[in-house]
Amino acid sequence: MLTTLVLFFYSHSNPNTLESVLSNELKNIEVWLRCNKLLVNVKKTSYLIFKPWQKKCYHNFSISLGGQLLTQTNATKFLGVYIDEHLTWKDHIGYLCTQISKSIGMLFRSRFYLSSKTKLTLYYSLIYPYITYCNSTWSSTYVTNLNRIYCLQKQAVRAITNSDYRAHSAPLFPKLGILHIY
Repeated sequence: MLTTLVLFFYSHSNPNTLESVLSNELKNIEVWLRCNKLLVNVKKTSYLIFKPWQKKCYHNFSISLGGQLLTQTNATKFLGVYIDEHLTWKDHIGYLCTQISKSIGMLFRSRFYLSSKTKLTLYYSLIYPYITYCNSTWSSTYVTNLNRIYCLQKQAVRAITNSDYRAHSAPLFPKLGILHIY
């Protein structure tokens, strides 16, 4: 089974023009897919309207593909990164924090059984990939969002070095050779 990914961006200040152009483009995409014998699962297809959080959009869009209406979402997962309509990256940071917290829990449970070198290897295999994947895109978020990840990094560093939970973490980062999120 083939999976297709259709992604396009269009910008216009008039919602009616925006809806018209998007509908025409979707018709073109539908023809191309049909010619190439590909199908789109409309149940898994949705659209997202990017806008500043201060702006409200009162236009009800009616965008369809293959005769079925598409649903509008506030956030979606695209290539492993959660994108929201305001590009604040809160959903993605929340997802990262959940995944990193699970790994930190494993580090804490094993901190008296494993050496620091082994725990550092676990950090680089379980936590570091979440922090570095596409970070050039989402790390431009608000500092308050990045603080959540930084606090988790400090917990991980303390677990690796068997430090007290109140221990100052700044000297531990260079000692382990770990860069913090900032």
